[in-house]
Amino acid sequence: MKNSKLTFILYVVCICALFGSFAQNIYTPILPMIQNSFHTSLYLVNITVSLFTFVLAIMQLVYGPLIDTKGRKSVLIPRLVISTIGS
Repeated sequence: MKNSKLTFILYVVCICALFGSFAQNIYTPILPMIQNSFHTSLYLVNITVSLFTFVLAIMQLVYGPLIDTKGRKSVLIPRLVISTIGS
């Protein structure tokens, strides 16, 4: 039983890591369109990819302890509502 639980946790961690990479890979192909829309250099547009990755990493450090102290539902449900409204 303990081995299957550890395997499940490993799968969840791997899938979460995949989603972070997947989000960045969805964003990257439209960079030339963003460059044309905002009439800016490709360098400045590429900085947004670095900022996206940086914010993703920092927010995991913020949400981890917050979820440990407040509980998952009380932290993630408002976050999902804000994310849904924002997108």
